[in-house]
Amino acid sequence: MEKTAWIATLTMSALSLPACEVEPADRWSGDGGVSTGVDTGTPDDTGPPLGTDVDTGGTGGTPLPGGTHEGKPPYCGVWAMWSPPTFDNTKNKWFKGSMLTFTWENIEPSDNKFDWSSFDKTIKTAYDNGHHIMYMVYHGSHTPEWVYAKGVPKVKTKEGYTFPYYVTPLFVTLLKRMIKSVAQHVNSYPPKLRERILAVQYPCGTSGDPQPYKKTPADSKYAISDKDWESYTKDLVTYYHQQYKQHNSISRPMVSLINVGGKLRPWVEDNFFPYWVKSGGASHMYQCNGELDWGSPGPISKQFRPDGTAVRSRGENEWIEKLAFYKAAPLWNVYWLQLYNLHVRQDFHMLTADTYNQAKYYDSFKFFSRYAGYKDARDSLGAFCALRDGLDASDEKRFSAAKYGTVDRMNKARYEKILAEFAPEGAKMADWNKFAALNIDYRTIQGINDVGWRIVTENYEVFLSQHDPSGTSKGMWQVGGKNQMFGRFARRFDHASGRDAMYFKIDDNFFFGKPHNGAYPVTIRVVYLDKGKDSWQLKYDAVGNPQKLAYTLSKTDTGLWKEKVIAVNDGYFGHRCPNSTDVVLVNPDTEDDVFHMVEVTRDQGNRKGYWGE
Repeated sequence: MEKTAWIATLTMSALSLPACEVEPADRWSGDGGVSTGVDTGTPDDTGPPLGTDVDTGGTGGTPLPGGTHEGKPPYCGVWAMWSPPTFDNTKNKWFKGSMLTFTWENIEPSDNKFDWSSFDKTIKTAYDNGHHIMYMVYHGSHTPEWVYAKGVPKVKTKEGYTFPYYVTPLFVTLLKRMIKSVAQHVNSYPPKLRERILAVQYPCGTSGDPQPYKKTPADSKYAISDKDWESYTKDLVTYYHQQYKQHNSISRPMVSLINVGGKLRPWVEDNFFPYWVKSGGASHMYQCNGELDWGSPGPISKQFRPDGTAVRSRGENEWIEKLAFYKAAPLWNVYWLQLYNLHVRQDFHMLTADTYNQAKYYDSFKFFSRYAGYKDARDSLGAFCALRDGLDASDEKRFSAAKYGTVDRMNKARYEKILAEFAPEGAKMADWNKFAALNIDYRTIQGINDVGWRIVTENYEVFLSQHDPSGTSKGMWQVGGKNQMFGRFARRFDHASGRDAMYFKIDDNFFFGKPHNGAYPVTIRVVYLDKGKDSWQLKYDAVGNPQKLAYTLSKTDTGLWKEKVIAVNDGYFGHRCPNSTDVVLVNPDTEDDVFHMVEVTRDQGNRKGYWGE
């Protein structure tokens, strides 16, 4: 099969000058931020101003269709879903677009009679408000009644839901007619409007999900075998693809969003090129039992295909204002959810209006949209490492059976022993009734549990990694007040065991595989807990000094999370600090300091005009 570019499937001279501290500004204003801060970039997520290119040593990519942009697509970040596209993003640059949903029963209320009024009005409203757009037309439970009247069997489930018998030839014929009509209609839009529509999702079953029914048909004769459902899905997806390829009004075809489940993903990869993926689990909850088995895109997964196009992903979350887990510490949980999604390289986080309309979360959304979309460190304007420790009871290497008990998900005593060891560092279990629950069932947890099963254990990071986290620091949990967003996890020095320095390495590609050598200023931001009156130090790999002291910070014991930001003009960053690292936090005394994040940013020097589309 011909592999057509731009179709995707949903299934980022040495200067020897001293470091200079950036003047304070109101970067983290609003609920949830640090007590005082500095602005190291332009407002919201857009990154620092455009700078000048540096010699990339021939590693830059060839610009692809879509024009030049600052290191990543302009549409990656926080999106709306299931709500009118009326959010004003002129003041909130972190907001990128709307996932719009329509129903077959409204678009074609009677046989072959289409009503585009509501469809067109919604699309235009999103356009007028500056939104990028993705859309989907539901069928399944939103199949028009006239379809059943024409002879398609109506399937009732034991739970009371109604669906069509999908594999009926008549149903397939009528559905394909609707699909073709929508494709033709959308591609008749004026080019400027059409260009704002990035993608269309191809629903095959019960909603956008890859199964025919919610629960079980009441009449077993309407059960659809895996083989028949796979055949139906392949046929329908292929037809969707052909229609949107054929009926296309601009040079960049719409991205195809197809959620077919893991079993058919190899077929999608072979036949629809390039493809995007849906990373649903990661968008719902972080530190969720079983998350290691979700198969989400992430640092251990490929971010680019062999031809250089990016693997992009989206996820949805309608649970933030509903679940006890989020209500237990809203600022913590929303912020760390964004960090987790960045860690697994989620590009689009789609949220409901009851969440994205709340100003208390805006700092979290700004941070997500600032980094979402970067796949290659050469393109990025920043790198960060959010410090944490995950207590995974399934990890027999860390928690041996001999010491903690049999490695079994249902072995509560094992969790209790792990908790007892880390309780002095703040670890807690709010809901023992759900200690072993998995995936969707885990969403009903009545609070925050710090010991889990098959959970991510490492720091949440993008292009900046900590050397030997457990060997150089101790993890902490639920640190500081819940009125600031940082304290869900942290790491600290441990002077008693000789862990008095934390080391951080910048991704080799960030400076194009060679030392930075002071080519332009770089900013280093450290978020720390201002508890106690001792001090800590920041050192970095500088031109002429592989462990240059940037500053010594004396704390003032406010009990608040604060940040220190400094711009260095002489950064060498050739991994010459101990353990082949670039930035070091140092404890010069006996008191153990607590940290949330180290972030390195720049306002120039990144690769431009190529972002994997």
